[in-house]
Amino acid sequence: MQRQSTFKNIKKNGKIMATRILKTCNSSFEAEIIKGALAAEGIPCILQGNNMSILEAGFSMRPGFAVNVLVDEKDMDEALQIVDANDEN
Repeated sequence: MQRQSTFKNIKKNGKIMATRILKTCNSSFEAEIIKGALAAEGIPCILQGNNMSILEAGFSMRPGFAVNVLVDEKDMDEALQIVDANDEN
């Protein structure tokens, strides 16, 4: 799993969120799985780069088709625990 500590300020629902990249995924499918796991625990996230999913079929493991999973900075520790627990399974 590739993790980065890049900060991005994103405006969502009229509120600016200080987000961090939780994980960089190799496909939108992987990113959607993580998004679902986080949502089940009440942690919102934003997928960045998933707009390439239409072009992704057959190319998802190639460089350039990465999808970043962004979470609010305040949720980062809990989100990391969730992702780590899912990676073990």
